[in-house]
Amino acid sequence: MKNAAVLALFTLSAWGCTLDDAQAGPEGDTSPETSVDLGSQAEWIGTTTSGIAVTVRPDPVPIRVGVTLFQISFEDEVPDDVAVSIDIISPEMPAMGLMRYPAEPSGPKMYTASAEIRMGGAWEVYVNLGDGTDAAPFAFDVPH
Repeated sequence: MKNAAVLALFTLSAWGCTLDDAQAGPEGDTSPETSVDLGSQAEWIGTTTSGIAVTVRPDPVPIRVGVTLFQISFEDEVPDDVAVSIDIISPEMPAMGLMRYPAEPSGPKMYTASAEIRMGGAWEVYVNLGDGTDAAPFAFDVPH
């Protein structure tokens, strides 16, 4: 268990995130209830490490095992040469590793990414600009 915690903290620091960032929900709330509620919310609002506001709308709501579509919108225009992607990780199963999915433009300041949620439990999704060092973290739970 200690190795899993060290791996999780190493992964977060590699992304430029703190543990508080990864656990933060709406308005920076880091309580465990936030991650439980987030999976059943139709809209998530966060900020990248560089301060760009991000809104994520998952489909289906509540999120469940299987394919989830993430509709992502940014407050500011994303330059054409900056890739947008999402990273999905299960902190309960760090050996599964990080899964990165590209996000495709779907409108002005909007992108769409599709990701497979492989099991119930705690999950984290990071909306990335570029290589992932500028990311907005969100945590949610999927029913078993």
